[in-house]
Amino acid sequence: MNYKYSMFNYFFTVNDRRYIYNTMQGTRSICEITKEHNVIFDILQSEDVSGINPEFREILIDKGILVQDEIDEISKRNVLCAKTVNDGVLRLVIHTTKRCNFRCKYCCLDFEDEDLSIEMQDNIFRFIKHNIINYQVVDVNWFGGEPLMNVDAIINLSSKIKDICKNVGKIYKSSITTNGYLLSEKVVNRLVNVGVTIFFVTLDGLPEYHDKLRVLTNGEGTYNKIYQNLLNIKKFHSAKIKVNIRTNFTRDMMGNYQKIYRNLSNAFGDDRRFALYFRSVVDSGGERINQMKNQILNGRQINELENNLASINDGTINYDTNYYSLEPGGFICPAMKCGKYTIDTCGKVYKCDVLSEETELGYLNSYGKIVYCNSCEENWVGIAFKFFERCENCPVSPLCFKGVCPMQELINGEKLCILDSRDNKLDGLLAMFVASNKIEVI
Repeated sequence: MNYKYSMFNYFFTVNDRRYIYNTMQGTRSICEITKEHNVIFDILQSEDVSGINPEFREILIDKGILVQDEIDEISKRNVLCAKTVNDGVLRLVIHTTKRCNFRCKYCCLDFEDEDLSIEMQDNIFRFIKHNIINYQVVDVNWFGGEPLMNVDAIINLSSKIKDICKNVGKIYKSSITTNGYLLSEKVVNRLVNVGVTIFFVTLDGLPEYHDKLRVLTNGEGTYNKIYQNLLNIKKFHSAKIKVNIRTNFTRDMMGNYQKIYRNLSNAFGDDRRFALYFRSVVDSGGERINQMKNQILNGRQINELENNLASINDGTINYDTNYYSLEPGGFICPAMKCGKYTIDTCGKVYKCDVLSEETELGYLNSYGKIVYCNSCEENWVGIAFKFFERCENCPVSPLCFKGVCPMQELINGEKLCILDSRDNKLDGLLAMFVASNKIEVI
């Protein structure tokens, strides 16, 4: 049987070590090629790969770096794209309130005194009840404002969703994106009992940074309260609980990455339910961010941060959340998927988590059906199937399917790329991965 070099192989270097990675296969394919065997690079990229040592050849075939001659890789990628876009998951981001007890310096939201009403909760449940037959999984993220300021809505609606999923044999997954300030032991217990087991909580580095960026409405700092709440979660013995601690880096924080990592790994590294997710502060719009745009990391600085974090990661605590993007479809925006909707407190339905007139699809009526008014849902999903010339033969296209940000493309006509020099998101993640995992050497 004849084999060829896969068009989806991607070479990268970390600390003068050379690696190869097949983006159709994901992280399982990553292997290091030693300097003694650098000739493999030249052979791989030639039309004739028959000269590769049989031992290496079997490894490369197993990892998808070599594929059978007759395989049409573009068609294979496009099939994978279709499966990823329509994966049988009903993904809902539900805003429980527009209120928030914080006034974070980089937040784009304008807060109002408005909660998700009982009537609207019923409409959402009817929507799920009508549509659940079309999906295998219902995945709900509770959002806001600060969603815990209307925790009763979460308890009410989540318990109903959990029950209906159980009754019809579907899987229910539920998470909450919260600032963590109200995440007391009592609240965590209530949430876990109704199926909310995944917590996304932001802790921006050290107290001196966090308490400048993430403050209460009265301007007071919040670090100590959140930190203690996270420590209290460790007391829960439920294996289902997962906690992702997100740190939004600014330029001022770059010099203290080691101290930030050590602080978090020392506190939470002994509990494998905790994981870290590092990223830059981003510009999501609004007035507040204008005061700190000079603190946003550019692509080069993000790569520098990820390389630095990779170099000190001793495996004490998971970085797993950062690596989802390295699997096929990992960079795809959820808004490009079938069955992904964001619902605000008024019952308006959006395709994107950025709530604007441009991203609005319509609203939920009292029968639990979407009344479409504005943006065409098919346009969002269809982005995945419009490969441009630069994307068609791109070795990393199985990661993003050209769907990095459909909103930017549909509304602003801007086609983003994960390899753009201004915001290269890939190489830094790969550096973090190889530093944190045992990589096969050939």
